[in-house]
Amino acid sequence: MTFSPDGALSVSTGCNRLRASGRMDSALLVIDAPVAAEKIACPDAALAAQESAILTLLRDRVSVAFDPVAGVMTLAANGVRIALSAAPATSGPEPWPTHAGRDRPAGDPPYLSVFGLPGPLSLRAGPASGAEVLGEVAAGTVLRNRGCSGGWCQVELPDGSLAGWADAERLEPANTALRAGRGIFDATGIVPCAKGAGMPSTACPFGVARSESGEVTVVVRRPDGLNRALFFLQGQFAFADTSEAGVGRQASVRREAGLNLIRVGDERYEIPDAVASGG
Repeated sequence: MTFSPDGALSVSTGCNRLRASGRMDSALLVIDAPVAAEKIACPDAALAAQESAILTLLRDRVSVAFDPVAGVMTLAANGVRIALSAAPATSGPEPWPTHAGRDRPAGDPPYLSVFGLPGPLSLRAGPASGAEVLGEVAAGTVLRNRGCSGGWCQVELPDGSLAGWADAERLEPANTALRAGRGIFDATGIVPCAKGAGMPSTACPFGVARSESGEVTVVVRRPDGLNRALFFLQGQFAFADTSEAGVGRQASVRREAGLNLIRVGDERYEIPDAVASGG
């Protein structure tokens, strides 16, 4: 159970996630509205019984008692008694760096990619076709944009290992999926996610790449170490990358209080609106 300062109550039962809103009245927790619950079947009888008991508890005023010596909070109502202890403090996973660990590029757009060439694109020492070639980059390469002028753009590889001037006609704004796939994010953080049915949500690092057109790609690192890409258009969840071998999973979304509660098969992701909108 997670208690928020604004009165929101979130419960991971082992099967479903429950949400409610409550307030304290003396030593009673008063639930202000019916509990909102997901409807996924529990994988075994013990978890089903646990979830049923929690729902029964939250149907009425709940007495709250705290034992500071044992560090246990007891909730009781409707013949159900639940003892809660604080989750151990952990540092959790580290967020990924933004912009591959560097400052945001100064150009507009900040990232470009190479296109329309049968071979590599030359990066030159100056903005002229006769300038010395410093190196070459392949089609699809993401480049940091330092600025464009007179049909030429000053660009560099994301790690800064090669920089030079490139013909602007051979460059286009790098789409968000391409950038996210290279680990180049506009913002990063932590969101709740779970890999399978009956598994509690855990803290999962995410990165988001956004475009001015409203195209957004969110990449979440699952608890098993693999990544899941989620795509948004104009602030609305559109689809998920389900290209893994043997996945074949349908994606769905339910919106609730500024959150996009996304399921990809048995996987669960909680993506705030601000992640997609940039707020």
